Amino acid sequence: MTCRKDAAERLVTVPRRNRKIPATVAAACLAMLPAILAGCGNPATSAVHAGIEVVGIVVDDVETEKLSEQLVGQSPSAADEKLGQVVDVFSDVDAPREWRAYPTPMDVLNTKRYVIVVENNRITMVEMVSIGGEKLDIPLQLVYQEKLKGKTPDECTAAADMGRPIMRLRSKSTGQLHHLYDARLIKELPKPHYMVVRFDADGRCEKVKFVEVAAKGS
Repeated sequence: MTCRKDAAERLVTVPRRNRKIPATVAAACLAMLPAILAGCGNPATSAVHAGIEVVGIVVDDVETEKLSEQLVGQSPSAADEKLGQVVDVFSDVDAPREWRAYPTPMDVLNTKRYVIVVENNRITMVEMVSIGGEKLDIPLQLVYQEKLKGKTPDECTAAADMGRPIMRLRSKSTGQLHHLYDARLIKELPKPHYMVVRFDADGRCEKVKFVEVAAKGS
């Protein structure tokens, strides 16, 4: 009788479904919730970070954090006034969002850019990127480069077998289209990635690269 009473006391009731689960299990689930949410991530925010890395590789920079405090919430003209002439603008084909690339000060070798993310005509994010190299998985990139090169956007989507692109960006300066695909289910990648496909002026795939999903955006 005592055992039954003790077991009953370890049960908690979930009112909405009128089910009972062990309190220890409930506590464990609650403790894991933040980690689960962090792992699942916010796809929209993660994709925005992947969009930044279409321009270059995000680098940590103290001055960028200060710049972010000054510009986030402002209109794009505030970035123009602060940073000067925009180098390129990558526009989301399907949403009122763009990534504006600006030169950085004291960059003699011209290897860095400030990237200002604008959504609904308001600055939402500021990052510095390096445009001098890439973080990528060489073997996997070569496989997909060979598979997709020369294909149209629709043909790439079919051949890549990753579903529809989660984002489509177009460069204002070159007119080139970039597709971002969710590559997080590729078992060969130890960490979550996006695949970025760049199309040439004729709308044919000319370059493939993989971008790791940024921790701050996941």
